[in-house]
Amino acid sequence: MVIGCWLLALGYSATASAGVKNATTLCIEDKTGGVLKFYLSERPKIIFKGNYTIVQTGETKLLQFRNLRKAYFTDEEDPTGLENSEQRIGNNAQWSMVNGQWSMDNFPPLTTVLVYTPGGTLVSKAQTDTQGSATISLGSLPSGVYIIKAGKMKFKIAK
Repeated sequence: MVIGCWLLALGYSATASAGVKNATTLCIEDKTGGVLKFYLSERPKIIFKGNYTIVQTGETKLLQFRNLRKAYFTDEEDPTGLENSEQRIGNNAQWSMVNGQWSMDNFPPLTTVLVYTPGGTLVSKAQTDTQGSATISLGSLPSGVYIIKAGKMKFKIAK
């Protein structure tokens, strides 16, 4: 309700894209074509202050009204949504976090591995080798919580 009123106040229409029955994501596009995504599962908090909108989820985003082009809802999957994780991997699958290195073994070969911040920003990407192993260095990332998505598996880790 608050999001809809905010969008109408901006003069934007907030409509779900064709075929979207259950919106999960609020997308706000700026005039450069960049899109910020706010996953409704994170219950974003919106604050209005002067000519700015502040959106707080896992991260805080400061948006200036004059730079916004449009806002819309989608049913795009939340990459950080752990509740929908389909945990179908072999019984021998292993993973660990040691000295800033995320290692995984016995996963399906050539699985894409993505690392996100809680706000949904992709910070690293890798792929398991033909043996189903991969190592991702997280040493350069600041301490905090990260979401690792490997195929249909999702892991929440603290660094």
